[in-house]
Formats: sequence, C-alpha cells, structure tokens
Amino acid sequence: MTAIHLTVHESAADFLAAAGAFLNLSEAENSIVSISAARMVSGPTGDDADAYLATVEHEGAVVAAALHGSSGSVMLTGGSAPDGVVSLAGYGDGGTDVARIAPVFTPPGYRRRNYASALVGELSRELFEQGKRAMFLTTDVANPTSNSIYRKIGYLPAADHYHFDFLPPPA
Repeated sequence: MTAIHLTVHESAADFLAAAGAFLNLSEAENSIVSISAARMVSGPTGDDADAYLATVEHEGAVVAAALHGSSGSVMLTGGSAPDGVVSLAGYGDGGTDVARIAPVFTPPGYRRRNYASALVGELSRELFEQGKRAMFLTTDVANPTSNSIYRKIGYLPAADHYHFDFLPPPA
C-alpha cells in the first residue's frame, strides 16, 4: 500500500499556497475548489470559519485537494481524473449530535488508492472534533471492500436494513 499524507490547512491562503500549482494543472476540472478557496481569501464570509481545506501528498507532491464548505460535503479533486474528481465524501448534518456519512464515491479508475479511506477517516475525525457524538453510514453488506474499509476506520456494524418496493398489482 502506497503511503499518502493528508495536511489540513488553517487558512484558505495556506491551502492555495500548497495546492495552487496542482489545481492549476487542470484548471477547468478543479475550478470549483480553486475558485471557492480564492473567494475565501478575497472576500471571507461568516460561513468560511467552518471551512475545511486539505491537500493530499504522495511522494512529496500534491496529488489531490479537498474542500469542505458549509454545504456539508467534501470533494477530493485530482488533476489526472477526466472530470477532476478522484473521490467524494459527504455528510448530512441535522443539527443534532449525530451525522450520517454519505455519499462516498470513487470512480472505478481511482479505486484501491486509499482516497475514500482518507476522506471518510478525516471527515469522521473532523465531525467528532466539531462535537458530533455519533456517526453512521450505510453500506451494502455484500460489498466486502467498503465494509473492510469502514471497519479499519473504526465503524462497526450496528443493524441490517431492508428496502422494499411496493408495486401496484398487475392490471
């Protein structure tokens, strides 16, 4: 397994100093992250106080950048991905002390590189630091990869849920 390092930046200016060159490599694909961070520098708002900005390094080079804003989602962008996204993790915050981690997605060509593991682990840690007492996520019990990843991060199975679609009887 290749080691990756995640650095959380205290300010948008620090984030752009670390990630700027990387973000500019694929300017169109990474614009949602770079423009949001630049706006935080030039015209900060009250919502920016809770922003989470991070870079992911591999062998000393920034390979991805993460932005978490007040919308409750985290986007990890990578310059070599066709649409710029190498992994995505979000959460739902109902204003309580519990959060639901979802969605979590990594395009097939970028799986098995620990991007989603790093995102979910850091997002979980950050949410605990913000005062969440519990977090949950749902996963397909038939998916051994995601179940293994979530257990390594510290999530434990708690319940099984079933989904039923009720259809009208045939005419």
